[in-house]
Amino acid sequence: MRPYSALLLCMTLLTAPLAADDSAGTGTVTGTILDARNRPAADFAVYLVRDEPVSAPRGPLNASASPPAVQLPTRLAPQIIDRAVTDENGKFAFPVVPVGAYFLRGGDKQKGFIYLDVVVRKNQTTQLGRIKIGKT
Repeated sequence: MRPYSALLLCMTLLTAPLAADDSAGTGTVTGTILDARNRPAADFAVYLVRDEPVSAPRGPLNASASPPAVQLPTRLAPQIIDRAVTDENGKFAFPVVPVGAYFLRGGDKQKGFIYLDVVVRKNQTTQLGRIKIGKT
């Protein structure tokens, strides 16, 4: 075995448990939603969304036709993971969220919208701070 191959193998074996450990577990997400006038936005629904892999069948729609349907390559589609509603102070919390990358979404045409990237780490609270609703 070449020296650099042995070094690469050792590094992979040593870091593999760290990578596996980082993907397991849960964390917490908190924040405060403010309206366009910087006032707390009460009763504002926010959603944690993750792009999840999905696949769609490809092939004839007629069941008697051949060949049978096959799977298309996987694509990503947004999936709502959790929902929270802000309190009278505009605060929200997602207390138990699996580790990973998400989008925080919320709003409507009347109130405005939020869209924010969120990363959840094991045993940590991701504090998003004050998030101002944007009008479109």
